[in-house]
Amino acid sequence: AVNVTTARWVECDDDKELDKFKARQTTNLSLDHAGDLAYIAPTRVNLDMTIEKWPKIRFLSTREHGIYN
Repeated sequence: AVNVTTARWVECDDDKELDKFKARQTTNLSLDHAGDLAYIAPTRVNLDMTIEKWPKIRFLSTREHGIYN
């Protein structure tokens, strides 16, 4: 079973920082139907701590998607 409290889409302007984040957070990352990276938080505390630890990463609660064929 997977324990999920919330998910946030992840963005970062610094590719090296994003690569480091991906390497350290592999168990909490997933791709959505459009192939966009999302962070899956098991608890709200986990999400808050992760946001604090990674200030260059943007954790978005919503995401704009175009029409996909």
